[in-house]
Amino acid sequence: NATEALINSNAPSLSEQSICDALNNLFGQHVKGMSRLKIFGQAHPSVYRAFEEMLEHFDSMKGSSELSEKLGVSRYHFIRVFQKALGMPPSTFLRQLKVAKAWELIFRGDTLVNIAMDVGFFDQAHMTREFKNVYGFPPGIFSRNLRMPRPSVFAQ
Repeated sequence: NATEALINSNAPSLSEQSICDALNNLFGQHVKGMSRLKIFGQAHPSVYRAFEEMLEHFDSMKGSSELSEKLGVSRYHFIRVFQKALGMPPSTFLRQLKVAKAWELIFRGDTLVNIAMDVGFFDQAHMTREFKNVYGFPPGIFSRNLRMPRPSVFAQ
């Protein structure tokens, strides 16, 4: 049946799919329909390594200084080449990744306090500010709306 086919397929998990969707939304026209090779083909090698590092460790990263040091490049050079390749500075990209992951965890039903800590925000207030800056509403409203009972079309 269709359910078994989906389970046994190589379809990406909810987590992978959500992150892919979030990245698509983040980059908009910058990378729509482009492969990673096209995005990073002409970029400084540190940009691709940084991108991979951010995807892997976004929850524990503090900023571009830490990342540029880890990659062995000047912080200012790194910021310039990253922004040239992706259309935003690394700090904005990192923040967007954290907020996208927070969205996913809220959708799963985790508590906002735990999500803030798990995703790498300083506290819940920090996550709330960033979430609202990206999506236009606070995470609490999103969380409450997910839990609200929906009327059934078949109720009598």
